[in-house]
Amino acid sequence: MAAIAAIFLNYIGAHLTFFGEPVDIDPEAVRFYWIAVAVLVAGLAASFGAAARRRARKSYAWHSLMAAIGTVVAVGFAVTQTGPPS
Repeated sequence: MAAIAAIFLNYIGAHLTFFGEPVDIDPEAVRFYWIAVAVLVAGLAASFGAAARRRARKSYAWHSLMAAIGTVVAVGFAVTQTGPPS
């Protein structure tokens, strides 16, 4: 859940501007996005693996919900290019 929040906050930080200044996305925001996506994928894989190992079938509903929300957030709030947003 922290990686989902981090991706959203990174998007807001990369695109937020005050007083009409032009937005210029820096490479640090793009790098942080990919790191957060990697952490999200690793966390989901580990949680699904742990649920499978202990045979916790009810946990799959929660993990599936988090995977769906994580996918929507990662695609919807992607920061993959530097410079002005297109």
